[in-house]
Amino acid sequence: MMEVRLIGTRYATGIIMVYLLISLIFLILFTQLILHPLFLAFFIGCILFCFYRGVKDLKYYYLITGIPTSKVRSLAIGLSEVKGIIHPFTQKLISPFSKQECVLYKYIVEEYRRSHRSSYWVPVKVELKSVPFYLVDDTGRVLVDPRGAELDLDPSYRATSPFTYEIEDFLRSIGVSTTFLFFPKKLRVTEYCIPINSELYVLGYVGDNPYIEEATTVLGHEDLMVQKMEKEPFYLSTKSEKDLVKKLKRRAILTLSMGTAALSGLLYAVLIFFI
Repeated sequence: MMEVRLIGTRYATGIIMVYLLISLIFLILFTQLILHPLFLAFFIGCILFCFYRGVKDLKYYYLITGIPTSKVRSLAIGLSEVKGIIHPFTQKLISPFSKQECVLYKYIVEEYRRSHRSSYWVPVKVELKSVPFYLVDDTGRVLVDPRGAELDLDPSYRATSPFTYEIEDFLRSIGVSTTFLFFPKKLRVTEYCIPINSELYVLGYVGDNPYIEEATTVLGHEDLMVQKMEKEPFYLSTKSEKDLVKKLKRRAILTLSMGTAALSGLLYAVLIFFI
């Protein structure tokens, strides 16, 4: 018990120290640049994003920890949580970079650019493609339509130029030039995919299966499909539920702490400037 309290105290102390440090940094920045409207607009946007992201992660955290995982055979209409193995439905995809058989892939092509004060990566091409698939556990299978889902996937491929000839040909085929005035561009490609036969966690709305005619199935869950429903969460992750919950909690604490600290620094700077 003493060890648990000690760990909790250290964790809380770390959060407070990070909060105070970020507040001090933003206090100095805002005091120096309070008259710059673009700077203020940018940081207010960052503060709003931190709160938005943190609240959203917190919402998913409580949903995932509060909804029990269902077996496919026990699924019913409404919001459900289910885990299983990916099997193809009527077709499958080949991811463009890692060349894996999958049911969903997303790739991002970025270009490295410089300005007189900073350098950064800019997305120049983003594509997401998916097909319906079966999620299978030891009690049966249910159809999943991944369109509209929020994805939590680890990269299946990542590389920075110079690329192989095969990748350069693919980039040119999608309208991305690898050179500018005969000089090579610095590009980065990142791919995410959901491979066939991989494990997947799904939080989403279970509704009617449009691919099945009514009253033609023997098992009730065969007439169901997990899908995007307006105002309902839809989340796909290749992580285990335990790792997913840890990630969401950690990210919610971090973003909400940063948002609160930045807001505190802004308020301190405004008070100092006008008093």
